[in-house]
Amino acid sequence: MKKILEIVSLHYDPINKVGFINVLRDYLQCDIVEAQNILKQLTEGQILRLQLDLPIEECDVFLYHISELGIGIRYYSWHEEEPDGGAKSC
Repeated sequence: MKKILEIVSLHYDPINKVGFINVLRDYLQCDIVEAQNILKQLTEGQILRLQLDLPIEECDVFLYHISELGIGIRYYSWHEEEPDGGAKSC
C-alpha cells in the first residue's frame, strides 16, 4: 500500500544536492528534473507531498537520509492511501 509523506522543512544546513538527488532517484525512481523540483520545494519551505510504495520502516530510513543531507525537517506525517482515494494516518 502506498504511503503518503507530507513534509514541511526549514533549510539551515548546506545541502548535499548530488546526494539528495541520488536518494530521490533511489526511493522515488524520479529523474533529475523531478528531483531538482522536489529539492526546490523543500528549500523554499513549501509543503511537499510524496508517494512512496515502501514499508513504513523504509519510509523512515528515507526521512533519515534526506535529513542527513542537510534538509531540516520541521514537520512530517505519514498516511496510507485508501482504495477509495482517501488516506489514513500510519
